Amino acid sequence: MRHLDTVPTSTIDDADVRTTAPRRVRTVHAIDLENQLVTRGRRMTTADAARWWAVYRDEAVGVGPDDLVFVGVSVHTTRELRPAFEGDRVMWRIGHAGPDGADLALLSALYAPQFAGKYRRLVIASGDHIFAPLARHAREVGMKVQLVHGRNGVSSELAALASTRTTIRPVARSQEARALSAIRLVHTAATAA
Repeated sequence: MRHLDTVPTSTIDDADVRTTAPRRVRTVHAIDLENQLVTRGRRMTTADAARWWAVYRDEAVGVGPDDLVFVGVSVHTTRELRPAFEGDRVMWRIGHAGPDGADLALLSALYAPQFAGKYRRLVIASGDHIFAPLARHAREVGMKVQLVHGRNGVSSELAALASTRTTIRPVARSQEARALSAIRLVHTAATAA
């Protein structure tokens, strides 16, 4: 799994790609875990979730010691994915198994005005339109909004409200191993020539 890009949404093109996370400010993270970890109908494993969290936490977005992290999941995936996330400030919101269950549980914990004076940035790790009102309220109270998404689609309304967008695309271990093998082969051939 690799962090691919962080770009200002007003100028999304190859020339504006930044590969470092924005300067560290106190942040509220709203992670719709199932939105991030389900691709093409395939559920991710605990190991996949741990790799995604490591990339999110350490490379793509960054999680500081004063940040709040809210993770929304359905009751069916909690047991499987929870061991992948570590940290004292990770708070779980468990929703029902129906449509938008995890989203609604996550939203119930987040009210932008309560964070406005203490936190300067809201990171929404989801592409679902249900989070657009939260992003709008966060901007209204002066918070920067960062959107994190993977291969799943992104609501145009939500994307328009984000000042920064970051893409984290899951890569299966077999694909990662093949890519590393190909890089080593090219490197060996280049150094032998």
